[in-house]
Amino acid sequence: MPGVVRTQPGLGGPAASIVRTARQRIQGLQPTPADGVRIFVADPDADRAGVRVEVDIAVSGQDQAAAIAQAVQRTVTRAVEAATGVHVASVWLTILDIEDLGVQG
Repeated sequence: MPGVVRTQPGLGGPAASIVRTARQRIQGLQPTPADGVRIFVADPDADRAGVRVEVDIAVSGQDQAAAIAQAVQRTVTRAVEAATGVHVASVWLTILDIEDLGVQG
């Protein structure tokens, strides 16, 4: 997606990644890259239960961070709902890094 440099593991990222990879290998699965993305079941007592998706990203310093964040939220919601049929209750996006990709001043 334009403006997104990469997903970025949060504070618990490295430990969670090791545990997730080990669990997938034990289950005989090919480990999937999911650093910086977490999915939780939303409050089942809510009017319309679904999932909450949390995404941590690094963005380009050449683009507007707020516009990138809104675009990522819309794209994630559409992709998850289309792929799974599960309602996305919310997408929490955290921008952990803004990278200067060679902008000369």
